[in-house]
Amino acid sequence: MRESDVDDSTLDQGAASQAHEFYTSQIPNNTQLPLTKESDPECYPLVGNLMPMTLSTRTNIASLPTEILLEIFKFYVSKGMMKDLQWWCILRVCSRWRQVILDAPYFWQEIWTHWHPEIVKIFEMRSKSHPLTIQRSAFPGVSFDGPSHDFEGTTTARLVTAHMSRIQDLQLGWVAYDVDSRENMFEIMRRCVEDATFPDLTRVFLGSHAHFLATRSIKLNAPSLKVLKLYGLVPDSTSYPNFANVTVLRLQTLDLAVKDIIALVEACPQLEYCDIQIYVSASRHVLPELQPLPSSRVPLRALKDLNISRLHWMSLLRLLDCLEIYPTANIRLQIPPVGLRADNIEHVLLRIVTPLILSYDGLEISGHETTLKRSTERGFLNFNIPDEQDACYLAFSRFPRSLSYFSLPTIGVHLSSISIAKISGHWIPKIGDIWSAFSGFPNLEVLSLCECDDINNFLLAFTYDATAVICPRLRRLDLHDSYYERRILLEFVKERHTKDSLAIIEWLRVVTGHFPQAELLELRAYVEILVEEPPMDPLFSF
Repeated sequence: MRESDVDDSTLDQGAASQAHEFYTSQIPNNTQLPLTKESDPECYPLVGNLMPMTLSTRTNIASLPTEILLEIFKFYVSKGMMKDLQWWCILRVCSRWRQVILDAPYFWQEIWTHWHPEIVKIFEMRSKSHPLTIQRSAFPGVSFDGPSHDFEGTTTARLVTAHMSRIQDLQLGWVAYDVDSRENMFEIMRRCVEDATFPDLTRVFLGSHAHFLATRSIKLNAPSLKVLKLYGLVPDSTSYPNFANVTVLRLQTLDLAVKDIIALVEACPQLEYCDIQIYVSASRHVLPELQPLPSSRVPLRALKDLNISRLHWMSLLRLLDCLEIYPTANIRLQIPPVGLRADNIEHVLLRIVTPLILSYDGLEISGHETTLKRSTERGFLNFNIPDEQDACYLAFSRFPRSLSYFSLPTIGVHLSSISIAKISGHWIPKIGDIWSAFSGFPNLEVLSLCECDDINNFLLAFTYDATAVICPRLRRLDLHDSYYERRILLEFVKERHTKDSLAIIEWLRVVTGHFPQAELLELRAYVEILVEEPPMDPLFSF
């Protein structure tokens, strides 16, 4: 029998071909892969599907060099569309493939605690002294179509205690909705983690999937930690000295105070990615307590991305005042409507934007999101109000009010690029309001009005005052996938050309086929570069 063929005599010892029997491998160092039979029928749903009944009798890549096979297998295991241990089907192709897998600790370094104890032991043995990833799923039955053998956390506790010196990645999740079970599971996980010291641990995820019900603190002894993700938990302050190398921080927690956020990010001087989501408790309508905060700002020199969601706007303002964020950072702020009113939202927005706006030269408004951007370098400020039914959201998003905030004196006078997209036909602003807003952008050079239901009023606003040219530096106009009357656009470019030769539109993008040939020629007479492109939406039509 050739090496590329399935070794039937060998597989007879290990095939999961009997529908109600479970086999767990003891896997000694030989190519035969003998298996011992387990009679536990409850184990079958977990492993019965790991080795498919249909065998591949030959393959064209069976004789590839071992190094290439290993790379293929690693890609298959890490990127394949498989559940749990389904990659074990590789073991059944041929004896050589099986030996390649058995001799490579890489394939045995990730252990899920819900597995049958015998399978866990196989991975412990085969991983040898190499780094380990220990994972506990909060929903093993849903995620892996099998029972959990770590319902009470005993396997997790044993693995952490036995292998703490070589655990490199620790991901533990649990769920319990009644108070007693929730507290019991937290205590089990807390003791499991706090009683251990992890010298080589670099990645941690600890998550109570009832994190919107309660938040607890937990201590971590991991001096090499780089990635920290906590759901329903916050790190105990005694852990902060271990966070000197943390580059990624993600928290989903309940009612976290501003002073605690500041202390935590200050403990992470190498922080590059920070994502904080606050779940507000029943006292959500009570104003946050104004606790004293540090007088000096915390420098975040390495920060690349900052996401803050659902933090009360007063707390958000105080937090931003205490952080020194560099313009190259991407900032996303989701402002909850709690405490906002239609008559004070402009004040809140200006307090957030004013200290930062000089770092940006571009403005984008799309749907319910507003973004300030830098045209030549990395960095933006994005903010939105998530509740589309809230009156403050409606006041904030109704155009042109969202634009008029930035046209105020000393706010957006320096902006050189504005992009407005997806303006609904139900929100078509009045010509006078648009004229008033755009009058505040004397340095505007690029205007994009894309994917809007009707932009006629925008074009008419530029001719609203016959005595003046608004946005005199405007040179580039993008109208792709937006509806407008051809006559109105022709009048717009013609009037700018006639009024001031320095205010002509040099570059214009339109949808292919919208203008007949005669009107295209007329348009080209007033525009230096005319770009026609097919619509992005195949259903788009005038």
